[in-house]
Amino acid sequence: MKLKELRLTGYRDKSLPCFDTKNKIWLERRKKLPMETRLRPYRLLGLLNWLKKDTEKKLDYLDLQLLDPLTGIMGEKYISILPKKKWKRMVMLYLNDNCIRKINKNYSCKMGDIVMYVAATILGEIKEVVLRLHYNGLYFLVINARYDSIIEAKMKLARTSVYFSNGYQVTGIGLELKDERFYPYSYPLTKIWGDVTNTQILKVAPLTENVEWANVFVCGEFCEKIRGQPPFS
Repeated sequence: MKLKELRLTGYRDKSLPCFDTKNKIWLERRKKLPMETRLRPYRLLGLLNWLKKDTEKKLDYLDLQLLDPLTGIMGEKYISILPKKKWKRMVMLYLNDNCIRKINKNYSCKMGDIVMYVAATILGEIKEVVLRLHYNGLYFLVINARYDSIIEAKMKLARTSVYFSNGYQVTGIGLELKDERFYPYSYPLTKIWGDVTNTQILKVAPLTENVEWANVFVCGEFCEKIRGQPPFS
């Protein structure tokens, strides 16, 4: 079977969406992931047998089409081809306004994109499949959600700081839970969710105009130095 002829069965009998060339920037990062982690979202699509041969090539092919270009995790194209019977134990999360909208409006859209990328990276480390809904949106969907991993990600985000080269610091990324009453496939978490983190935006150094880099600290430990801005092209 040629790659371009791959079709998926489910509640929509559709071939895969067209390539998004922006996703090429994520392939090297994806190749460094454990194979089981990289295969996890495609297990839900029933593609493991198809992926037994030429696995690396086929994974690259799928990633080019289904990743979110800004964050490098699964995008909303993924949910459009996910069989409806897999829509179980879902949790919809979103970043509170102080995290993104306030940063974009009052400071810099580049800073907002970096904060979105950092949040998606931390969420993407949990054992469930995480995707970002709406290309310009703040929402994430977790499939087959578990209490412990979701709460752990929330706590990590609350203890995350991003130091920008333009002199600002964002401390604490607030993650909110969409009320399950308004989302039919949701997995109830409201009883143990707790308060939303209060994001702080601080001036910590003399300001410059451009954001050339950002240092990310999670729970007080250095995690990553981001150069440029997502999607780092």
